[in-house]
Amino acid sequence: MSAGTLIEARRPPRYGALVSIGINLTTAMLLVDYALHGLTAPTPWAGAVAARLPPPLRRRFDDLRAFLGHGAVVREFLLGELGEGAREHRDWPALRAWLAALAPQRVEAMVAAGIVANLDYYRENAPSPEVRDLLARIPRTGAGLPDFGLDGTREAGLRAVIAGWGVPRPAAAHRLALDPESLRAALLEILDALWQAGFEEAWSLGRPALAAAAAEAEARGAQPEPVTPEAFVAWVTGLQPDTDIAALLRGAERVVFAPCLHLGGYLSIVAAGGGRFVLYAPQVGGATPKAAGQGRAGGQEGRPAAQALALAALGPALEALGDATRLAILLRMRERGELTAQQAAEDLGVHQSTISRHFARLEQAELVRVRRDEGVRHYRVDEARIGQVSEMLRRALTGGHAG
Repeated sequence: MSAGTLIEARRPPRYGALVSIGINLTTAMLLVDYALHGLTAPTPWAGAVAARLPPPLRRRFDDLRAFLGHGAVVREFLLGELGEGAREHRDWPALRAWLAALAPQRVEAMVAAGIVANLDYYRENAPSPEVRDLLARIPRTGAGLPDFGLDGTREAGLRAVIAGWGVPRPAAAHRLALDPESLRAALLEILDALWQAGFEEAWSLGRPALAAAAAEAEARGAQPEPVTPEAFVAWVTGLQPDTDIAALLRGAERVVFAPCLHLGGYLSIVAAGGGRFVLYAPQVGGATPKAAGQGRAGGQEGRPAAQALALAALGPALEALGDATRLAILLRMRERGELTAQQAAEDLGVHQSTISRHFARLEQAELVRVRRDEGVRHYRVDEARIGQVSEMLRRALTGGHAG
């Protein structure tokens, strides 16, 4: 390349932060759908909630998952429709009321977005012969997108999507996708069920940690280090994904950090408008600019926001450990190695249904590991997690000093 070559360049993105109940709840929908269908979720929480859902709700997930992309399409739709300052990001009743009043045309637009996202995926990845045949019938616009203005195009796209996902009840899914009011009701039914099955409690316990993480991201974004956007994301989140994150951030006018429950060591980057939303679970201790790639070194453990983050992140574990029965279960597992709910009930003289609820709380707090054997759940103490909780509590209360 000669010295006089002109190189196209962009201004660095502006940075912000957002704690959103909508982002968190639709992400929970996605993770629970993963768990329901045998896919790996980042933490045990999704599996614990999935196990508590009744069969009719599981069928609802089956009917919606194809054209709503597990729930990711709903998440992107919310981010495109709601401004960052909207009350619906902060308040579940407000978000629910907004969804309940969503006009049929907007529901149809959400479904269309889901169909387009699926078709784009199919064109890049070899689908089955049936799906290839359906794709061949879909006219395209000059931009390469499906031309939904033509009769039958949306129908062909929908059928391709449902066939590609192998939906158990294709006729039911098809009817739901074409009935905006029924679809809206089914979506609310799922979100209500998730709220009641464990998300309300998780949100209440985890929200302080999310707020502290957002405050950290906001402060760093106000005076960003002289690093690339991908390095800045790694610095804020404490995570460096294997995926080319630069490609996912390319062209973003604004990058918004959205701390999220139950993502573990995973990131999710969502495009909405001209911005990118970076979803991540708060990492206690964080990363330094040097660890992220370049810039000046320096930790954050002494910052009040980081200390609050550490304490708040301990909430679910400390709450689980604060019950005498759950402590007795953990101690009994330390003695025996593994326990089923029936064995624990017999050993402790507690009704099995009560024991099952206690195990669910321990699993949600990630204090136990579960092994399935012929449909029976065998629990054991997650010693690594217990050690992590102990270390997090020590560092949060002592500022990282041993003495």
